[in-house]
Amino acid sequence: MQVIAITSGKGGVGKTNIAVNLAVSMSREGMDVLLFDADLGLGNVDVLLGVSVEHTLADVMAGRRQFADVVVRGPEGLRVVPAAFDAASLANLDHAEQVNLVNSFSQNIDTPEVLIVDTGPDFLGAGPKLDGLAGFEEPRVLVRWSLRRGHS
Repeated sequence: MQVIAITSGKGGVGKTNIAVNLAVSMSREGMDVLLFDADLGLGNVDVLLGVSVEHTLADVMAGRRQFADVVVRGPEGLRVVPAAFDAASLANLDHAEQVNLVNSFSQNIDTPEVLIVDTGPDFLGAGPKLDGLAGFEEPRVLVRWSLRRGHS
């Protein structure tokens, strides 16, 4: 599985738009892509894609659903794990809880060819350290915005 993480320490810089467009484009090319909306406080991948969501990461964290139960289909066959809407408790997960969330994800979902992670600010320290977690390796592509102009 190839992992592409889109991240920044700052909100509002276009991470979700990049993640959504990349995921749809790769799906259109015939790749099996899963887009994981890991912006735990203000996730909106489902809104940008125009997909209806019945269950979210909040249901997974509460033990009401497994990850496979919350996956929805988007355009071009794209699979999406939607973030919780208005779940303040998810936005305040500590590092250990975030690691447990990622591990649970990797153990309960059909492995895609490409996993695109749309992070929120400060998800796993605003620079996902996915290596060493079950089923993940360090992202091969890490798109990260700097808070200072002209740095990436």
